[in-house]
Amino acid sequence: MEYLQTRGLDYLSAWNMVLTAKQELQAVKFEDVNRTAVTFVSEVNRCLLQKELDTKLNPNCAKACSRTKRQPGNLAADSRPQDAVTHFRVEVFHRVVDQVTTCSIDERFFVNRQIIQDTACLDPRRFSELIDDGVPENSMEKLAQLTGMCASSLRSELLWFVRNCDMLRLCGMNLKQRCLTEMNFVQIVSVKKNVQ
Repeated sequence: MEYLQTRGLDYLSAWNMVLTAKQELQAVKFEDVNRTAVTFVSEVNRCLLQKELDTKLNPNCAKACSRTKRQPGNLAADSRPQDAVTHFRVEVFHRVVDQVTTCSIDERFFVNRQIIQDTACLDPRRFSELIDDGVPENSMEKLAQLTGMCASSLRSELLWFVRNCDMLRLCGMNLKQRCLTEMNFVQIVSVKKNVQ
């Protein structure tokens, strides 16, 4: 997450990291999490035995289930699984994975997908790709919508800018150098006038 807050962020790399994180979270299997938890509990129990403590953890402990009064023939809507592992899988694991992937990732990143892709074209590190391959046809749509401009005009202006960026940079450096030289000349002249 720190990378997504760095100053030199590469938007497309960050976008790909978000997509990969979402896919990896969705690919996590409950069986793997359960197996790791049981291994952890076994390791903790081994450590507790070595330290000669009387405490022991049970990896498959049953959870007390609250019952609601119901009429004969009605099923209670709040009935929970009796098995602690099934309860954890249904009530915790799947809820957390769904919450993280749909709410956290989708709401934060996927709603901004188009603007992220558009602004990635404005990154000078990508200019060589734009010169070689051109500006992607589906880019600049969101920026055009936000600015009230035509997307094709934005794409052509961006391509012109990318192709002429080095020349503009050199002109700017030359202009800066000329300004500094003129400022130095004015300072020298003013010093000479003050000395005389």
